[in-house]
Amino acid sequence: IEAENEVILRVYNVEGEIVSVLENGILPAGEYEREFSPKSRGTLEDLSSGVYFYRLIVRDNNKRPVFMDAGKMVLVK
Repeated sequence: IEAENEVILRVYNVEGEIVSVLENGILPAGEYEREFSPKSRGTLEDLSSGVYFYRLIVRDNNKRPVFMDAGKMVLVK
């Protein structure tokens, strides 16, 4: 993996709609954390308790995926 890559981290609801974009840009190699919570989205009413899904894509300078991951998470208020 190169020193810098495009990183896209999106969160989806169970209907497949994007509810949050936690990262969308060029980052140097390393480890990062992003918070997904009502606090990061605005008010507590912005998100319901329930299941959400994330998709992480890392692309090289030619827009080719070099890493992809997806998973499920549960938000409990």
